[in-house]
Amino acid sequence: SSGINAEYGDMGEYCWSEGTKAVLLGCYFYGYCLQVIPTTIAKKMGINWSVRIVAIVCGILLLTFPVVVNSSIILAIILQTLRGFIESIFMSGMMEFATIWCIGNESKTFISFVGITMQIGQPIGQAIAGLLSSSVGWRSYFYLVGSTFFVMAVLLSIFVPKDPLDAWAMHNDEKRLFTEKSKAQALLAPKKQTKITTSLLKNIVCRLYVWAFVLFAFLDVFQLFALLTGTPFYLNEILGVSATDVSYIQLIGGLGCSLTTGFFMILLPIVDRNVPWLKRSVAFLLLPQLIRIVGYFLLPHIPSIPGAVAVIIITWATWGTAFSGSIVTINYEIDPANSSIILGLFNGCGTLGGFLCPLVRAWMTSIKEDTPGYKEKFKNMWTNFIYLNGSLSVIIIAVILLAVAVRRNEWVKHPSMATEQDAKRNEGLYLDVIENKQADMDK
Repeated sequence: SSGINAEYGDMGEYCWSEGTKAVLLGCYFYGYCLQVIPTTIAKKMGINWSVRIVAIVCGILLLTFPVVVNSSIILAIILQTLRGFIESIFMSGMMEFATIWCIGNESKTFISFVGITMQIGQPIGQAIAGLLSSSVGWRSYFYLVGSTFFVMAVLLSIFVPKDPLDAWAMHNDEKRLFTEKSKAQALLAPKKQTKITTSLLKNIVCRLYVWAFVLFAFLDVFQLFALLTGTPFYLNEILGVSATDVSYIQLIGGLGCSLTTGFFMILLPIVDRNVPWLKRSVAFLLLPQLIRIVGYFLLPHIPSIPGAVAVIIITWATWGTAFSGSIVTINYEIDPANSSIILGLFNGCGTLGGFLCPLVRAWMTSIKEDTPGYKEKFKNMWTNFIYLNGSLSVIIIAVILLAVAVRRNEWVKHPSMATEQDAKRNEGLYLDVIENKQADMDK
């Protein structure tokens, strides 16, 4: 917006109402929250072709957006909603790529790397958008990103065939491993594996852990948006931090997530060798929540700016565990074949928490400046909002523990992901659970 203001003044280039601006900014996520629908379609069509087609369509939508927004704001909103709807498969599609292109525990490392690149890409993308808007103009950013999607489609066509054995840039030793993987899958398919790996959505939604993940994601994203949208106001209006310093703090917080993901990516195999899978999974789900509880309930009582910033950054960094041992990884380990659909379901529902958070924050912290005792009341309102976020972590912990206690048989690592240590610890439990799931589906 800085580039627009420099050319057109404080009103900007377009004289839209606040409501119109809010809808245009949020409409991408209206489509994104329906992620499970395009994910299910992409799984049936094949993830390779789906991703290439979506990349091309997104490129077209981005390149034409500056023209469309000039002609019709309604059409621009519709196309942005469409882009959010189809672009959501990039997130859940990584599960399909992990299933196809990874061997054994490589999939967990792959998921972690995806998380790192996402968390690094967001702040870098924002910085590039600001730089281009202020120097060249806001349209240049859409042209750059739109062109990038076309490049991505070309690279996928060259380097990512449908079958890994058809890849031309692959070492012979890797091809041998993929050949062995293909033979193993072919042996399993006619027996128990076929119906399990093609379970319908109605089978998935009957699993308690899936709905525990949905509630987890909803509250988790609510907390994340509290940091993304609430932290600038709290730091600026309560602690007196300048807007420039706030932007640096947000950049550090976003990069802190990627560092946390990398750290837990290294830690995960070490823990897996020494701790039973279920205990590790519960620990990785709950540990970030315990850190957040301490951080949220401590933050309002820290008077110094450096201390408050340190707590915010540490709390923010806990979101990096999602891709390294926590909810995204566990989802894949329990059911690799259907993990993309399940991720689409809980990640899409989690987006609704992002919608709700700014509304709740505005409701809980709105007060007129001429109100008697304004400063003290305003600070107390922010304190209550921060406490609310800490309380959400308590709810998340309770939900996970309840889901494990009530349906413990669902919390079992899939045989294709199991190691020798897992087999020794569980003594055939995997086979029993697979047979029980098969019997339920037959019913």
